[in-house]
Amino acid sequence: MPNFNRTPAALVVLNLLCERPRHPYALRILIRERGIESVVKMGNASIYDSVERLERAGYIEASETSREGRRPERTVYSATEAGRDELHIWMGELLSEPVEEYPRFGVALAFVLGLGRDATLHTLRHRIMRLESLVAARDAVTASLTHVPRIVLIEGEYTQALHVAELSWLSGIVDDIAAGRLWTDAEIEALFTLPSGADEEPGGNAEMTRLIEKHRQKNRSHEGARDG
Repeated sequence: MPNFNRTPAALVVLNLLCERPRHPYALRILIRERGIESVVKMGNASIYDSVERLERAGYIEASETSREGRRPERTVYSATEAGRDELHIWMGELLSEPVEEYPRFGVALAFVLGLGRDATLHTLRHRIMRLESLVAARDAVTASLTHVPRIVLIEGEYTQALHVAELSWLSGIVDDIAAGRLWTDAEIEALFTLPSGADEEPGGNAEMTRLIEKHRQKNRSHEGARDG
C-alpha cells in the first residue's frame, strides 16, 4: 500500500472520480453545487494537491486531455482499480469507527475557570445564539429542498444533529452556571491561588487533584438528585 496521507480533501476527490472521470475544474464546480464545502473546507489548491497526490499513489490516472478554444488544456482523471479498493477500505473505516476529532471548543471548555464566571456566561450565551441561527438556517435550506432525495443531504443532516445536540447541552450548562449549580465551590477558585511551583514538586498536584475530584463528586450528587 502506498504511503498516502489520507485527508478529507483527498477523500472527496477520490469519491467523485470513482463516480466517473472528471477534470479538476469540474470537481470544483461539483463540490460547490453539492454543498460539500459545508463539511470540508476546499479550495482550488487543495483540489489540485489532492489530484497530484492521488495520481502519485496510483489511485487515479490521467485518462485524456482536451482543449476548448483558447482555454488551457484540461486533463481528465479517472479512478484506478487500486483507487477503488483504497476508497472501499477508507470509507469503511471512517463510517464504522468513531474517532476523537479534538474540536477547538473542547480545548476552550477545559479552561473556562480561567476566563471567569461572568465572561463564560456571556460567551456561551453568544454561542447559543449563533447555534440557534445555524439551526434555523439549515432548517430553511432543508425545507426548500423537498424535491431532493434525503440521502443526498445526509451530511448536512448530520451537521444539524450535532448543532441541535450541542444547543441542548450548552443551554443546560449555561442554566447550571447561572443558577450556581456548576460554579459555586470556592475550592475551585483556590486552584488558581496554589503556591507558585507547587505543581512541579513531588506530589504537588495532589491538592489540585483532590479539589477537582471533590468538585466532581459534588456535581454527580446534584445530578443524581435531579435524575431521582
